[in-house]
Amino acid sequence: MSTKTPEQRAEERWPDNIVNEYGSTSSDGQLGARIGCAAAIREEVEPRDRLLQEAADAITHRAWQTGERFGYDHATSELMYLSGYEKAFLAKAKEQFGITPKP
Repeated sequence: MSTKTPEQRAEERWPDNIVNEYGSTSSDGQLGARIGCAAAIREEVEPRDRLLQEAADAITHRAWQTGERFGYDHATSELMYLSGYEKAFLAKAKEQFGITPKP
């Protein structure tokens, strides 16, 4: 997950580098786009990322509990108990969103 603020992420998407006819480096359109983008990140993206992180943590935690119940000491052995759907979810969360389970 990103450690940048929504405003910093919006600035990357809508950079303030275009000089308008008045010599200013930001237009109302760019400013509005950055404000809207930051709001979307804050209200939509960050809650989704938190939910995905919690789901990834819960899946991994369940796998570790299963491994402990059967006496395995290594995380790789414990993760073999994950179903195909859980493994696919963890792989997609890491690939698309950069989310890895917390140990």
